[in-house]
Amino acid sequence: MEELDTHFVVAVYGCGHTDRSMAIAMEYMPLGSLQNVLQQDKLPSNGRVPMLLDIAKAMAYLHSIPIIHRDLKPGNVLVCSIDPTIHPMAKFVSLFLSFINNNKKTERWKENGMHHNTQHTG
Repeated sequence: MEELDTHFVVAVYGCGHTDRSMAIAMEYMPLGSLQNVLQQDKLPSNGRVPMLLDIAKAMAYLHSIPIIHRDLKPGNVLVCSIDPTIHPMAKFVSLFLSFINNNKKTERWKENGMHHNTQHTG
């Protein structure tokens, strides 16, 4: 699988797992999720449309390679900035991509609403 453009998707640096848990090292976003930013009313009104456009660009990028994530929601969008002049303002979290070559974990992620449009081998 090709590397993802981290301009659109939160960078994943590595992962590990046991039988009972999973850990993922990813790019740090100090503002947290869009859900958190909206609940705390931190997003200025002039930042709403630019934020939505950045999210739409990220989804268009994923669909172009072709990856489909069926769980787009504010909790799966991490905020880079609330300043509408700084882009990207947000990046999409696609944690399942790290496990795409492991059928067992991929199937577990797909059961939770995520899908990668590819054929698995091996």
